[in-house]
Amino acid sequence: MNMKKLRNIMFLGEYETAINKSGKFVETVLQILKYIISEKVINNTKLLRIKDVSEELLQTPVDTYPVSIRKIIPRSINAIYTIRSERGTAHKSGDIKPNIIDCNFVVSTCDWILAEFLRLYHNSDIKEVENIMNSLVENKSLDKKEISIIDFLKSKEINNHSNRIMAMAYYLYKFKDVDPFNIKDITEMYSIARINKPKNLNDFISKLFKRNFY
Repeated sequence: MNMKKLRNIMFLGEYETAINKSGKFVETVLQILKYIISEKVINNTKLLRIKDVSEELLQTPVDTYPVSIRKIIPRSINAIYTIRSERGTAHKSGDIKPNIIDCNFVVSTCDWILAEFLRLYHNSDIKEVENIMNSLVENKSLDKKEISIIDFLKSKEINNHSNRIMAMAYYLYKFKDVDPFNIKDITEMYSIARINKPKNLNDFISKLFKRNFY
């Protein structure tokens, strides 16, 4: 799983999607842990279970592997998988959905695991590795270049032109550093998104301004 894409999915507000996609990351980590133990590549991830790999690591002598390999990483992916499999949408009516905090935990934990693998098994310049590790655990900002207006609009529940124009204006401000925007900017967004713009686009924008949406 590409962590940059996973982060971008989270910052688009698609928390459940990001959590679900973390399952692939867990499978990859299991394959790595199994390789560390046996030096065998297990391509069929269905043969790997977190419980089995964790127990196998715990049965090794204490000084065989670092504590992060023996305990912390297995427990971390177990937490990720539990959130993905058991939290889901099983919430009572009126409850505050935990998706945003769950997603932040999942993505941050994935970043930490990657950084720890890199720290333990790198064969590059130490300074370069430290820089990569720092970027993994510190850079939580959205990669603006990765987000298209098409993906942004798909992530929102938009059913009319007024909401669509507001979303486009927000996209221009947040991801393209366009402030203020004009009719030409919104027209271009409609074109890039391959959506037919309303015939009376000027009227739509004027009404939104009058209603203090901008």
